[in-house]
Amino acid sequence: MKNQNYTLLIKFLDKFYNHAEIPWVELTWSKLYRNSQTPPHVRNQIGSFWWKHILKLSDKFRQMAIGNPNKGNSIMLWQDNWNNPILKTLHPQLFSFARKPKCSIKFFPESEINRMFFLPLSTQASVLQSLLQQNSWDANLEDSLLVDI
Repeated sequence: MKNQNYTLLIKFLDKFYNHAEIPWVELTWSKLYRNSQTPPHVRNQIGSFWWKHILKLSDKFRQMAIGNPNKGNSIMLWQDNWNNPILKTLHPQLFSFARKPKCSIKFFPESEINRMFFLPLSTQASVLQSLLQQNSWDANLEDSLLVDI
């Protein structure tokens, strides 16, 4: 029973992070997560006790999922798996200069370099900048997370 409950709660997160066209998903995104600089799973838990309980499983869900950024507002730049491997582990020295280690992918290109990193920067900053510029993301589409089983 416990495993079945766990699996069903993970399905709620799958619907939420993939922006399923369901009224409760649309309401949750529009009322609780309008700010696109910080992804939902990084913020202090807000909402009903039911929703807070489901968000406790967010870390486990995100370990199974591979991000497909479009808008980039629900995927963390440094700590989510969207580039394989995770940027934090790929560029630990550059991550140590980050001012906002929990920012979304969307926040990075919209910000000036001195808002993103403590200066002086290492030469790895240009590597990250080119990585983000070479991807073609569609800001009209929602991000999606694919579970890798």
